[in-house]
Amino acid sequence: MRGRLTEGVNRQRPAILSGPKTEGAAAQPISVDGGAPRLLEDPVSDPPGFPLGRTPLYDLHIELGARMVPFAGYEMPVQYPAGILAEHLHARARAALFDVSHMGQISVRGERAASALEALVPADITGLAPGAMRYTMLTNDSGGILDDLMVTNAGDHLLLVVNAACKDDDLAHLRARLNGVAVEMHADRALPALQGR
Repeated sequence: MRGRLTEGVNRQRPAILSGPKTEGAAAQPISVDGGAPRLLEDPVSDPPGFPLGRTPLYDLHIELGARMVPFAGYEMPVQYPAGILAEHLHARARAALFDVSHMGQISVRGERAASALEALVPADITGLAPGAMRYTMLTNDSGGILDDLMVTNAGDHLLLVVNAACKDDDLAHLRARLNGVAVEMHADRALPALQGR
């Protein structure tokens, strides 16, 4: 099955269909310093010695016996002692928490925050009710998609959640284009995601 995902893309590595630049799009091979091609979206193919980040929940994962693996530049839990099947069944029958703290959490503050952000995303942000969230795309100056993101109206500010591999580029893009609006990354915050019934 994984081999079929990669037909026409790169026969040496499986395609990862979410990641740095195009969440949900097929990965494209690139050349690294003239060496063998690797995928931008391949979180495990960073050069040897590449330092991995740790989320604020790292110590808890270790305490609970998680097996940690490289993912999108971070040490992330892939499974716990109960095993993947038990975890899957628990999430399907009840609920489970996932650590997605490696993703970028960005606050946008200011009187014109919503209207300013609307110039960069194809979505109604000014009409977003307090506490509501909207999925949208961050666009470049030509209207091309840079990243997908979630925007939440947190009352006195907007909270954006962007993809881990794009977060620094997204932050720079927002800061360069949102004049008169405060844009801040919250790298020290945990971000658990609830999934289940």
